[in-house]
Amino acid sequence: NLNKFDVEAFENALIDFQIPYVKEDINSIFQGFDRNNDGVVDSKEYIDAICGDLSDYRRDRIELAWWRINPTLAPNVFYVDIRSQFNSVRHPSVRLGERTEQDIIEEFEQTFLTYHAVLNNGDETAFVSKDEFFDYFRILSITYPID
Repeated sequence: NLNKFDVEAFENALIDFQIPYVKEDINSIFQGFDRNNDGVVDSKEYIDAICGDLSDYRRDRIELAWWRINPTLAPNVFYVDIRSQFNSVRHPSVRLGERTEQDIIEEFEQTFLTYHAVLNNGDETAFVSKDEFFDYFRILSITYPID
């Protein structure tokens, strides 16, 4: 399952990515990720541990985007609903003339659909939940330190 890993897989990932650690500390490090203490870390626990909380400003902006995409208040939407509302004109790289709007759209499609497929066992056509939408932007948020 791509959405969960145990302590052995966690340690192997540290080795694969050449992240230094003390072998004796691996269980306590892992427990920092395994918030519900079930012996595996799922994607939600991993995101919570790595990304932390969103600022109120960012949470409000993501909430506004979700309701613009989903005015009927359905619990889930299709990716095409998200894509139809995506607008890159105000992206910082577009404003600075470093990238085109199309570049940003293509990057969004690639990263969002990859993330979505991993969470849904390869099914890019599965519904997108509000939690999944928020978590995607929470992950993205750590690459933009300024609101």
